[in-house]
Amino acid sequence: MDIETLLRTHPDLIIARLGARATIENTVLESVLQRLGIALIYVDSELDPLTNVPRSIELLGQVLGREERAQAYLDHYRLQLSRLQQRTQGLSALRVFVEARAGQAGGGGCCHTQGQSGWGLLSERLGALNLGSHYMHSESGDVALETLILSKPDVYLMTGTQRTRNGIGAIPFGYGADSAQINRQMQQLMARPGFSAIVQSPDQCVQGLSHQFYNSVFNIVGAQWLAKMFWPAAFADLDPDAEYRRLIHNFTTLPDLPFIFHQQVCFKNLPSKAG
Repeated sequence: MDIETLLRTHPDLIIARLGARATIENTVLESVLQRLGIALIYVDSELDPLTNVPRSIELLGQVLGREERAQAYLDHYRLQLSRLQQRTQGLSALRVFVEARAGQAGGGGCCHTQGQSGWGLLSERLGALNLGSHYMHSESGDVALETLILSKPDVYLMTGTQRTRNGIGAIPFGYGADSAQINRQMQQLMARPGFSAIVQSPDQCVQGLSHQFYNSVFNIVGAQWLAKMFWPAAFADLDPDAEYRRLIHNFTTLPDLPFIFHQQVCFKNLPSKAG
C-alpha cells in the first residue's frame, strides 16, 4: 500500500502478512502509520501454519471485537489438532517429498518444494521427515530429480491449484474441479522423463492435494489430509472433507459447494509410454 492511498483512505487498521514485516520495517511506511495513528498487526498462515494460525485468529478476534467467535473456532481447531497429533505419535516417520504447485513453480520442471515452511513444515509437525528440509536450507526451492531418484521418497505429494502462474496451469484442485482433468494433469507430470525412477516399487502411487490448504485458517483440514495420505491404515476413519464442511457450516457464511481436495494416481495405472 502506498502512502498516498493511506492519506486518502485513512483506515483504522492494517492487517499485514508476517512475511512482509521486514519490508515494512525497512521503509517509511511504519513511521507514517504511527504518525497517522493507524494500527498495524501481522498475521501468518504460511511461515509456521499450525502455530501461527491460532495466534492470528486470537489476535483478529481481539482487535475486531469478535473474541467469543474467535475462541469458539480456536477451541475446535485446537481439539482437532491435538487429536491428530496424538494419533500420529509412534507412527513410522515416513520420508516425504512435496512438489509444491507441481510443474508450475520454480523452474517449471521438477521438482520445486518447501523446506521448513508451508506443506514442508506441516508435514514435519505431524511426525514425517520432509525431504525438502533435508536438501535445502531455504524456505523453498528446486531439488533435482536425480536427487529424488537416489532417495526414493516413501510418499511423493504434488500440490495444485486452479490459479495460473505466468500463464502456466497446475493440477486444478478446488471448487468445481473435474476429477478426470486432475487425473490427466497428474499423469502428465508423472510422465516427465525419468520421473518413474523415483518409485520404490511398481505399486507406488503419487498423491495430489489442493495447494491452498496449508496457507489458510482451515489448515487443520490440510493436516488431516496429510495424515490420511501418509498413514492410510491408521487414519482410515478420518474424513477431512467432512471436517471442512463442518468448519464452513459452523464458522462461516461460505456456500457448501463441491470441492476436490485430493487424488491418487498409481504408476501401474499410467499409460505405457509414461516414465
